[in-house]
Amino acid sequence: MKIVHICQYFAEDMGYQENLLPVYQKILGHKVYIITSDREPLFHNNKDKRIVGKLIKNYKGVELFRINIKYESINRFVIFNDLYNLLENIQPDYIFHHGITVPSLFTAIKYVKKNPYVILNCDIHSDYNNSMRNYFSEIYHKVIWRNIIKFCLPYIKKIYCVAPESLKFAENVYKIYKDKLEFLPLGGDTKVLENYDMVRSKYRKLLGINDNELLFVHAGKITSSKNTKLLLESFNHLEFNNIHLLIIGDIENSYYKELEPYIVVNKRIKYIGWKSSEELEKYFCAADLLIQPGSLSAIFEQAICCGLPVVLKECELNKFLVSNNNGILLKQMTSEELENILRTVIENRDLIDVMHKKAVEFAQNSLSYQVIANKTLGS
Repeated sequence: MKIVHICQYFAEDMGYQENLLPVYQKILGHKVYIITSDREPLFHNNKDKRIVGKLIKNYKGVELFRINIKYESINRFVIFNDLYNLLENIQPDYIFHHGITVPSLFTAIKYVKKNPYVILNCDIHSDYNNSMRNYFSEIYHKVIWRNIIKFCLPYIKKIYCVAPESLKFAENVYKIYKDKLEFLPLGGDTKVLENYDMVRSKYRKLLGINDNELLFVHAGKITSSKNTKLLLESFNHLEFNNIHLLIIGDIENSYYKELEPYIVVNKRIKYIGWKSSEELEKYFCAADLLIQPGSLSAIFEQAICCGLPVVLKECELNKFLVSNNNGILLKQMTSEELENILRTVIENRDLIDVMHKKAVEFAQNSLSYQVIANKTLGS
């Protein structure tokens, strides 16, 4: 089967859904293509290098097409140049359209109307936290896109929601029928588990972490919404000498000024900056616990797929992510609560081992992109 993924942006060294799902569909024996724009999403560190240009290349066995655009609303959507002709040249049997509130959906529908045997599936990442922040957002989603989606629905077979919050948003805001919706979590690459012990030993040695020490990790695009300051306050209250905190990712400049006093005063804290998705997985293998007391991130699933137990803020998605007893949820979101959780983990090392085994089990059964790829193909 020929499968085409349409996504607005594509960053090759990330571990996002659009990076991994096509690769695993390819592994399952299908001919897979990614069509995207000539640019990456805007991060705070790539402003001058995000435009890659038009190209065709092999991306991990998947054919990647970067095509020119006519217009861009940065990090929201692009208007592609010549997308329809490219679809006609490829002649897909299945289109997976990443996002439902972008103009390229109309092009996909135009193709499906002309070729009614083609399956069109979409996904939704929107929820009340990331998409309903002000009055304009409410008009944009509840009025404009609700009516547009109503027109589109007859041509879409399935709409995958990446979180329970997204499913609720799709039902209540877009008024999409339940029989069109399915919860399909973001996942991760579990291949690193095949060499887990070797990778763990190598990277702990690289970081200077002994076997009798605990390594906590905090990662991602770090803004105030990640509640990193709360974590640093809690960690600095802990008097144990055998614990370390590794911070990985880009910290927003203005937020770093708030965090710097906590970091420089404590030799047990190390900040190593941004790492590629593949490198990040290796640091996750070296760590004993991921601590993310803030907003949602695909890093949560990626960490669990490396066998890493997690401490997360309580919400519907995170309840699912620790449903195999592979992590702990923060309910009160206070420094005292987080400090108590960390003390419990430090004083009960067996708990880490149990949660690690549960994380591996959960990753292989529920979050591996091989499992998720099969679901998108109806297997």
